Amino acid sequence: MSFQIKKIVLYGRNGQTRIVTLRTNSVNIITGASGTGKSSLIHIVKYCLGGRRSDITIRREILDKITWFGILLVRGDEELFVARRNPNPGKSTSDDIYIEKGHRIDIPVQEILAQNINREGLVTLLTKFAGIAEYTFEPMEGDTRHPGTANINKSLIYCFQQQGEVANQDILFHRQQEQYLPQSIKDYMPFFLGAVDIDYVLYKEELNQRKRDLGRLERQEAQKDLLRGASFEPSHALIAEAISVGLLPDGQAMPRSWEEVKETLFAATKNQPEIGVPEAEYGSELNHLIDRQKELRMNID
Repeated sequence: MSFQIKKIVLYGRNGQTRIVTLRTNSVNIITGASGTGKSSLIHIVKYCLGGRRSDITIRREILDKITWFGILLVRGDEELFVARRNPNPGKSTSDDIYIEKGHRIDIPVQEILAQNINREGLVTLLTKFAGIAEYTFEPMEGDTRHPGTANINKSLIYCFQQQGEVANQDILFHRQQEQYLPQSIKDYMPFFLGAVDIDYVLYKEELNQRKRDLGRLERQEAQKDLLRGASFEPSHALIAEAISVGLLPDGQAMPRSWEEVKETLFAATKNQPEIGVPEAEYGSELNHLIDRQKELRMNID
């Protein structure tokens, strides 16, 4: 879960390129006169590693001469070059980000730098390049905080310390005095220190996936129950009509399953309704109406 910075690159408006080369697997000490930008290297690196804004504090007459900032990262035999445009005056960030990935990358010339990724994509790429596993922190039940995901931005809290933070006896971590940051440091420290191993992360992710699958199936079943209840209405109407004409007893309960619906309707088709008028009376009335029809036709003719 790491990578190293191999080079820091500054592209000038005059077309020149300034490269600060660092030794990998070593402690690098950068010296220089006051106000020349030594402390700004942290901000340049943070900005190129997907920071939301540029906090680069180089003197304005120097900053205005820079068009792009870049860093070359290495992890094993892989390299990743990231360049980000210096924000225009009055702005704190730029979405112009250029990336190049390979095994032996030559620092690209300024003319080919153009946006080929956005900030969200850069954060995802750097998180994967650093080897940070997919880890989701879930607060305890009843906690008002929202779940969060480990990424490159959260890991940098444990990597940087500015001059004022080193000298402050009340601060141990970078940005520790910012609101909500102390709790975030506590939440993700076990993961970044390796106390939470990859097996735990995988098992937890599998458990969360099973919970999501269970929730999806429960929602589908609830939807089926809802549709099933609505589709019973025509069947219940037929059964109610069968009861009203005597095909089913008055105390017939409405079925709650399709099998019961089928059995109830089948029973109704086997029953004969009780007719209060004798069949002979119907025949006599029918003959009377036929005779009356004949009389009317003769009158018309």
